[in-house]
Amino acid sequence: MALNTKWDCPLCTYLNWSSTAKCVLCGCSRPTSGTIVPPKSTIAKFKQTTQASLSIKQSPTRSPTCIKAPTSGAGAAPETRRRSQWSCSECTYLNWSNSSVCTICVTPRNKTATPSSQPAPPTSSHRNVSQSSSIFDYAGTSEATPSLEPIKPSKTSKHNKKLSPQYEKKLASSSVSSSKKWTCPICTYENWPRSSKCVMCKTVPSPTLLPAGAVGDREFDDLNDHVQVPTAISPYSTMEKHQSTIERHSYETLLPSSSSSSEDELIRQIRNKFTTLDWSFLEACRGVLSRDIMAVKAYLKQGGDRGRQLTSDEVLVLNEPSKFTVGSTLVHLAVRFHQSDILSYLLTPAPVEARKRLPSQANPDLATEIRELVSQSLVSWYNPGGEWTCHYINQLTTFLLPSDISDFNVSVTQKIFEEIVDLDVQKELQEEGPVINWSNEITNNLQSRLYPLWNRTAGDCLLDSALQATWGVVDRDNHLRKALSDSLKNGSSKFFEYWKESELSHAHAQQFNIEEEQLKSDWSVILSSADRQGKPLEQIHIFVLSHILRRPIIVYGVKMVKNYRGEQLGLANFEGVYLPLLWDSTFCWRVPIALGYTRGHFSALVGMRSSCDNHVTYLPLVDCDLKPLPVMFVSQHEVSGSYEDLVRDYCDCHVTLGGILTAKQSFSSLEQEPIQLTSLVADWLDKFVKLNKKHDSPL
Repeated sequence: MALNTKWDCPLCTYLNWSSTAKCVLCGCSRPTSGTIVPPKSTIAKFKQTTQASLSIKQSPTRSPTCIKAPTSGAGAAPETRRRSQWSCSECTYLNWSNSSVCTICVTPRNKTATPSSQPAPPTSSHRNVSQSSSIFDYAGTSEATPSLEPIKPSKTSKHNKKLSPQYEKKLASSSVSSSKKWTCPICTYENWPRSSKCVMCKTVPSPTLLPAGAVGDREFDDLNDHVQVPTAISPYSTMEKHQSTIERHSYETLLPSSSSSSEDELIRQIRNKFTTLDWSFLEACRGVLSRDIMAVKAYLKQGGDRGRQLTSDEVLVLNEPSKFTVGSTLVHLAVRFHQSDILSYLLTPAPVEARKRLPSQANPDLATEIRELVSQSLVSWYNPGGEWTCHYINQLTTFLLPSDISDFNVSVTQKIFEEIVDLDVQKELQEEGPVINWSNEITNNLQSRLYPLWNRTAGDCLLDSALQATWGVVDRDNHLRKALSDSLKNGSSKFFEYWKESELSHAHAQQFNIEEEQLKSDWSVILSSADRQGKPLEQIHIFVLSHILRRPIIVYGVKMVKNYRGEQLGLANFEGVYLPLLWDSTFCWRVPIALGYTRGHFSALVGMRSSCDNHVTYLPLVDCDLKPLPVMFVSQHEVSGSYEDLVRDYCDCHVTLGGILTAKQSFSSLEQEPIQLTSLVADWLDKFVKLNKKHDSPL
C-alpha cells in the first residue's frame, strides 16, 4: 500500500492513513483487506463532474447517492465491501445495517428508509464536524436495494452500547417530534432537544436554552458520549488551557458539571468534602493531559504524594471517564498520554536536603503531650446574659528559636534553617514589597528578624501557624479548629455583626451593593468552613482566633494573590492587625504573635532568642512605605481616638529611633514555660549540637 493512500474504517467510515493499525476515531482494528481510497489529488479530478449529480440525486426521501469509484486509472480503487447501509432521516448520515440508531444524532432507524447496497463513501470526518456539504466526490450512479429490518447493535464492537429493553422499545416506537435544536453556548454546536449536555464539549446548558418540554435523558447522553470528536478541533481542549490558571477558590467552576440532575447533589456533596490539596491533585491530573508541568509542581510543592491514586469520587468529579480511571496516578497518566517531560520530573526523587524536620517530629510523644496541654488550657466563657460563648486559652506561651543556633557552625546553621524554615515563603515575603525584615534598624540593630516556619499546606495552615507561634506544634488533633468552630457558632450573633459591617464597607468602597440574603448565604459558608478539616479559612476566622488566644495577631501578607505561574488573580486582604475587640483589653495578653500570608498559605513568623534573660521582638505596625497596617473588623463606634491609641489598648507599642511604630513581643526566660516544650526543643536541637561538634573537632 502506498504511503499516500488511506483505508476506510468498517465501523465509522473514517479515512485513516495507511500507517495506522487502528481507526483514529473509534479504535476499530484495520481489516486485512478493504477499500483503499486514492489520495485527494485523484479525488479532485472528479469533484467538478460529480458536484451537480450529487445535488440532483440526493433527496430527503432517499438515501444519499453512493458513487462508485473508477475502475481504471491511477486513482482506481478495488471493489468495496457489499454491506447495506441506511440513511438517517434527520442528518442523512449513512449508517451500517447493524445500527438501530444513527451514530451521529441517535435518531431511531426509520423502517421505510432506503438502504444503499454500496458502502458509504468514506468521509474525512463525521458530518457534525465537517465543513463540506458533500460526502465525497466520485463519479458514478446509485443503486437502490430493498429496505431492511433494523437489527440490534453488535455485541462484538466495544463502541456499540447495549441499551436497556425499555429504552430500545422507546426508541423503536418513538420519533423526534420536534426538530428545534438548542445551541451550545461554548462551542455553538446544535444539539437535539433530548440532549441534556452538549455532544461535542459536554457542557450542561442552562434550562432557558433547552426547548420547551425537552427533558434530558441519561441513557441518551451515554449514547452521545460515544460520538468521537477529534481533539484538534474540540473546543473543550481550549477551555482546559484557560481553566488551568484558576486558583483553588474557583476550582468548582474549573471542573465539568454533571450531566444528570440526580447526580448534581451527589457531586456537590463530594466537592464539599475536598480539601485544597485534593483540588490541587485534580488540577495536577488535568495538567498532565495539557502538558502543564507547573500544575504538577504546585501539587508536589504542597506536600502531595506522587503515588496518590484517583478515587471513584475524584473520577466522578473530573467527569471524563475515558481519560481518568480509578487507581490511576500521575505517573500512569504521564505514561498513558506520552508526557515524557512530566514523567521524567515525577520519577526524579526529591533531594534529601529539601525534606523538612520540625521540632515536633524530633519527639512525637512530647508533641502529643503538648497538644493535650493545649486542649486542657482551652476553657469556655459564658456570657451571663446568654448572648454568646467563646473558648479561650488560659496559659500564655510564645515559641522562639533557641539562641544556640547563632553559635553553631555556618553550615550547621544553614542546615537548621533548611529543615525548619519555609525558604520559599521567606523569599516571597522578603522580596515582594518587601513585607518582613525590610528595616535594617529592626532586623539587625534590635535583633528582631522573623523566620517563617514550615507547616502543613491546604486549609489547616492557619491553625498550624497559630499553634506553632505559641506552642511550637501543629494542630494535628484539631483542638484549635474545634474551638474555632464552636466559638464562631456560639458567638455567631456577635461575630456576624463585625463581619457584616466589614463586608458592607468593602462593597461601598467598590461601589456595589450586597443583599441581606447574600450575606447570610456567605456567612453559612464561613460557619461550615470552620468545622471541616482541610477547609481554607478567611479573615473572620483570624479575628475569632485572636479571641481564643486572647492576644493580638499581626498578619504580614502579600498585596496580590497569584497562582503557581506567578499570574495575578486579585487583591489579598489578609494583611493587618487583628485585635480581640470583644474582650476587654485588661483580660488579654499584650504579647502579639505574627503570621505571614503568601499565595493561599499562612506561616508562623517567629524570632530568635537573645542571650539575655528578657528578650523582645519588635513587630512593625507599618509597612515598608511607613503606612499603618489596617486594624481589621473595627467598628465605627470603637474608633474614638487615633489608630495608635486603639492599638496601644491591646499592645505594648514602641517607636524606634527611625520613627517606626512597633509592637513589642516580650519573652522572659524567668516565666514558667511548659516543661514539655522546653524538652521538645532540647531534643530537636541535640542532633545539631552533635553535628556541630563534628565540624568543630580537629581532623
